[in-house]
Amino acid sequence: MTQTEEKPVEVKQEASADTDEISARNEKLMTQVEYYFGDVNLPRDRFIKEECSKNDGWFPVANLLKFNRVANILKGIPNDDRVKTICEALKPSELIDVNDEQLKIRRSPDCPLSEKDTEERTVYLKGFNKTETVLDDLLEFFKKYEGVESVIMRYYKEKTIKTEAEIKKEREEKQGEADNVKQENEGETTAKNGAPDATAEKSEPQLVWIRKFKGSILVVFKTVEQAKKVLDDTDIVFRNTPITIKMWQAEYKALKTKEYEEKVANRKRKGDHRVKAEDDKEETKEEIIRGVLVKVLDVPEGFTREIIKERWYDVLDKEKFLIAFIDFNIGDKNAVLRLEREGAATEALEKLADKKLKMKADEDVFSPLEGFGEEEEVKYSEEIRRQRENMKHRKQGGRGGGFRGGRGGKRRRRF
Repeated sequence: MTQTEEKPVEVKQEASADTDEISARNEKLMTQVEYYFGDVNLPRDRFIKEECSKNDGWFPVANLLKFNRVANILKGIPNDDRVKTICEALKPSELIDVNDEQLKIRRSPDCPLSEKDTEERTVYLKGFNKTETVLDDLLEFFKKYEGVESVIMRYYKEKTIKTEAEIKKEREEKQGEADNVKQENEGETTAKNGAPDATAEKSEPQLVWIRKFKGSILVVFKTVEQAKKVLDDTDIVFRNTPITIKMWQAEYKALKTKEYEEKVANRKRKGDHRVKAEDDKEETKEEIIRGVLVKVLDVPEGFTREIIKERWYDVLDKEKFLIAFIDFNIGDKNAVLRLEREGAATEALEKLADKKLKMKADEDVFSPLEGFGEEEEVKYSEEIRRQRENMKHRKQGGRGGGFRGGRGGKRRRRF
């Protein structure tokens, strides 16, 4: 009799655990999707805006499955159930509408985009552990503050060498994830004894760029008053670490601008290239960014940089694929475009499926496009930097530096 009485209790506890897990997953999904359609991300997310424009303002839920964070939250959910799971999670949202067929979503017309810049309700905080802090923990921590719209971790890029062991471990982890997906969705099993794929790439050391957390974040609130409460909080402790550096985002920007201006003034005052070289050592990590270079091959005769720019913007959005500079002179056969935003070159090549740029509007004249490999991109960027430094050096007096140069040592006339 005792055994028959215990069974319902076990079932109830198991059901309760499942309910808690579903509730936690739904909350994560709603938070993530509301970020995509929020005031911070939506205005600059061309993909979402393009998809909405194609569907009378609605965004196909199936497209969310391509987003990494959404895919990670849905691990363990069969593929056929994922769209339905997202729609169920979004039903309580005040920001997101779900259509009757539960196949599309949109930002609710009752919640129009704010006309004001989010900067005035954004707080900058610094002092978080640079190696152990993850976004999910930050999102959980800031739940205690009312009106949090989004939490943005700040990163920089650093060049490093991946060892054979690190590459091998990374490949094994990816293979394990792929095998798990097969088991969940197709019922397939992994290779016996974890036998390695005979076609696997060699695990040779590689020069790579990695993202590193700066230890600082931006937290966007719905109102200025809600953001001010965080600034007024004198007891912010994240994982046993007091967070004492906090200010408005506008204050942080003004501070960094002032520091930069002082550094520039100091360099001009000293007129010493060695000072600049020392100062730049820490900044070099962030200066070279990946995924910004595109080769334009077989440029038609007589073309200029401006014409190439016009053809580029004819097919790609200027805001998202803005060109920082073009390495090209009239008569050159090929050109190199450096885009402003990290990863923009990769996205552009994916968007242009045939990887060709139409060069003449009234004729079928196309120039093939190519991307840069990691090592090739680093070498090219470093070569451009060296050329610029040499030009500056020559302008400022050659070997002698400063304002004095030439055989007579006379002060050079400045124009």
